Amino acid sequence: MAPRAYWKGFLKLSLVSCPISLFPATSAREKISFHQLNKETGNRVRYRKVDEQTGDEVDFTLNLPASGNVPPTFATNLTFADSRDNADAAHGTITSSCSGDRSYTIPSTTGATAAVALAAFVNSACTYTLNVGGRTQALGQSSTNNVTLHRLDVDAVTVTREDGSTYTVNGTYTLNFGGVQVAGPYNTGTGVDVLAGTYQFTLSYTDFDGPQTQTQSLTF
Repeated sequence: MAPRAYWKGFLKLSLVSCPISLFPATSAREKISFHQLNKETGNRVRYRKVDEQTGDEVDFTLNLPASGNVPPTFATNLTFADSRDNADAAHGTITSSCSGDRSYTIPSTTGATAAVALAAFVNSACTYTLNVGGRTQALGQSSTNNVTLHRLDVDAVTVTREDGSTYTVNGTYTLNFGGVQVAGPYNTGTGVDVLAGTYQFTLSYTDFDGPQTQTQSLTF
């Protein structure tokens, strides 16, 4: 922004008039500020508002005009029942049906994971959904959602030879719920968070005898 002249006039020399404008020699941009320091500690000295008679510090209240209403919020609490030993094969998320809303990705830290407390604005036009382990759970907006997540970690397969020696091979695994495959195939050496329920777990790998498949029921 160009500086503003603080005086304007004319300089008249015989028959010639010259317009004159006077400007300040310095600007606020070039202003130098100094801080007062405590010579014993080197820390900056600050000034506070105090009552002249009592010496008590006075709180500074700033009132800003506001318009509209802030909508209420609803809470979702995620508790992790098991430790996480492997990296996530797939991340759990919380999504909204309203365009423009950002999704939330559940933390993928290994080891014991602290509970997560989330809050979102109530919006009856939107549907919020927890997506984890291939299953979904709608999140209500009228009360707190308390959800416990369990963990399935799958390591590489250890195969035992006829002589008693062992070796490991990698494979893949899937999860079925209610007769429908909901997750996978994922590589072994990973894990996935799951909601409570009974799943059919299928592990596939290849050893010296050829392709192998193991299936078992898992209840969380």
